[in-house]
Order: sequence, then C-alpha cells, then structure tokens
Amino acid sequence: INQQNEQQNEQQQNEQQQNEQQLPKKIYSNTYYDFVPFNGFRVIILDSYDIGYIGWPETHKNYKIAIETLQNYSTKNFYDWKELELLKRRFVAFNGGIGLEQLNWFKCKLEQSKLNNEKVFICCHVPLIPANEDEVAIAWNSEQILELIRDSEANVIGLFSGHTHLGGLDILHQDLTMTTSQGKLHEMQFDFENSIRLIDNKFIQKTTTINRNSKSTLLQLVPHAVVECAPETNSFAIAHVYTNKLIIQGFDKCPSFEWSF
Repeated sequence: INQQNEQQNEQQQNEQQQNEQQLPKKIYSNTYYDFVPFNGFRVIILDSYDIGYIGWPETHKNYKIAIETLQNYSTKNFYDWKELELLKRRFVAFNGGIGLEQLNWFKCKLEQSKLNNEKVFICCHVPLIPANEDEVAIAWNSEQILELIRDSEANVIGLFSGHTHLGGLDILHQDLTMTTSQGKLHEMQFDFENSIRLIDNKFIQKTTTINRNSKSTLLQLVPHAVVECAPETNSFAIAHVYTNKLIIQGFDKCPSFEWSF
C-alpha cells in the first residue's frame, strides 16, 4: 500500500510540474504593467485602485491619501454618491485613483510608444471617460490620465474598462477644458458635448462601423457585466486586431463593432 501511495504521489507531482510548465510566464511584477503582443502594438494595464479606500491596509500611505481625498467631498458616508454635486459623484469609496509614481510610469510608456510608432490599447478597471455630467463610476483623477494621453501625442487606439455594470461605448474628442494640479487628485472640468455615449449595449443587434476621425479621438468600451446577465445569457467578446482596424466580436450582451483607425 505504501509503495502504491508513493507511486500516486510521484505521478501527481509529475502532473503538477507539467501543468506549471504550460502556464504562461509571469510578465509583470506590479499591479500596473505593459507588454507588446507583436510589433507595432502595445497594451498598457493601469491600476485604478492605486490610490484607494479598498484593498489597502489602513496604515498604508495610499489608503491615507484616499481617506483625505474622500473627506474633501464627504464626511458622512463614503459610499453615498447621491449627496455629492455633479462631477464630484466619482469621489466615493468604490472608485479609486492613480498615484504619482504610476502616472510618471504611464507618461514614460506613452513617450516610448510614440518613439516606437506603436498603436496603444489601455486597460483600466474603472472607466476614464464619463458618459455624462452625473457619471459616478469614473476614476478620481481621470482628467490627469486623459491629459497625459493627449499631451504625449501617442497613438492610443482605445480604452477597455469595466466597473459600471450596465456598460457602454463612449467616444471622446479630446479638445477638453481641464484644470490640473500636478501630482494631486483634483477636480476636473469636462466639455460634455465632446464626450458621447454612442450606443447602449442592450440595444446592439448588429455590427456597427465607427471611423476614427483623428488621433485625438478615443474610444472606450465598457462591456456589460456578466453578473448582471440573466440566466442563459452572457457577455464577452473576442478582439480581432489589424494594422488599421479593431473588430470587436461581441456575444449576447456585449456589442459588436468595427473601429477603423
């Protein structure tokens, strides 16, 4: 029996080693990172809870910055956005922001992408583009991030986000009016005529073709959340990336569209 158990343990160890060898190698050592899947394209992953009420121990500096930020707007309930004025409703505990170190890293990556003549896709859990002036699910300092994109003149093709469960597809023309305060989380001013909620995911029935009119135009896709799907329904997509276009093949609640650039 002992010999049989040893053989079984040895077999299990061999199977585990084989499975580990099949796993992709870890390509990052931080909560934000980037990679180049093939020449000419770069994917940048941002951590939108770098400065956050959620996920940090109370002794951590990022948690303390988050508390100070939220207290500037509310002293009652950090989760109650209804008590806040328009454009300030994003300053709630279930959102977060990007710290100075990550902003500097992001700026360097955009500059590197421009030098390499790369097209860039950005992934960030909390959306960066507000659909309207009473939007809640927006990163605390999204205007800083959008300004970095605009000022770098990098060829950022699109943004992929989550967080807001009903989803949406937004177009942003970046001639925005903004106020900045270097290195701080601060208030933004948007010209909402230039931020368009193009389509609502639940009304998508067929592929829509969208032409990008300039490098200063950004597209943001927020898929419908799977947790909001009714039984027997789903929400996911396959991204087909070409040198001149992105085709999102959406399934069920997720929209399908072609983004020409």
